[in-house]
Amino acid sequence: MSSSSHYTSAGNFISAVQGSVDPRTGLFNLRLPLANIHANGLTGPALSLTLMYSPLSTANPTGFGIGFRLNLSQYDNNTGQLLLSTGEEYRVDSNGRVKQQKLKTFVFKKADKNTYQVIHKSGLIERLSLRSGEIYVPTQIASAEGRRLHLSWDSQFSPASLTQVTDDDGHILCAVVYPDKNSDFTRFTHLPDSVDLSYKIIFEFINDRLKSVTSDAVDPALVWF
Repeated sequence: MSSSSHYTSAGNFISAVQGSVDPRTGLFNLRLPLANIHANGLTGPALSLTLMYSPLSTANPTGFGIGFRLNLSQYDNNTGQLLLSTGEEYRVDSNGRVKQQKLKTFVFKKADKNTYQVIHKSGLIERLSLRSGEIYVPTQIASAEGRRLHLSWDSQFSPASLTQVTDDDGHILCAVVYPDKNSDFTRFTHLPDSVDLSYKIIFEFINDRLKSVTSDAVDPALVWF
């Protein structure tokens, strides 16, 4: 069975979403914080951008290594797979109904031909747009007060890969550069236009598997293998 067709709700519990070994399944899941993003002069919305790892994934969908993806919601129109930023996973039937949703903590609905919305109980609204193939990714995250984050994507990848997050004022809050013919690493930069607050995280790979992570958020830089 391919990773794209596999579905389990085992991850929809706190023990799985927090990371480490899930005592119910015995599977190791990891959450690696990248940046706490605060938009629009600290008035919101906020985004705690995190790298998530699942041993059930055998693909490198977002350029961070096999099994890794960012904690951003996405919807696959082909399979009906809905991944939430919380780490929860659901299936959506042909009528747009979310299966096995025990608690009504969010509403998933189609806004127009190329857009879906995830409306959270907190009032946060994620706008998912078609950017590559049949994968819908968040292009806008709005707070209950109407303030927004804007997410840009590189559609040459499938699914599309995040390249930049900005706020309503046009400030670049983070930027991501992926491997190409000139480099074999992914570089994540927090607040690239800030001299005092900016930092970089470098991800290096061997055969699409994450080999090392280097962060210069502190001096000397921290390296994980």
